Amino acid sequence: MLDPNFVRDNLEAVQTGMANRGLNVTAELQQLATAESHRRRLIPQIEGLKREQNTSGDQVARAKRQGEDVEASVRSEQAAQPEDQAARSRAR
Repeated sequence: MLDPNFVRDNLEAVQTGMANRGLNVTAELQQLATAESHRRRLIPQIEGLKREQNTSGDQVARAKRQGEDVEASVRSEQAAQPEDQAARSRAR
């Protein structure tokens, strides 16, 4: 059994080792490399969305502590989301 991290970091060595055993896994390793590349591109985007979510949660908590109407700020935030998502899509 190969460690997935080893396979991810050593694709050529794994391909060579498998070829020495009579297995052709080139297509599978290429799919793995493509998926890994996609995963690495998504990580910063996901982290950015988590930061935005945390910031929004902090703003809601602050508004609640100050006795402000939280529902109004949540509705305005939700109304702005489609515009933000469209801008992110164009940036990719």
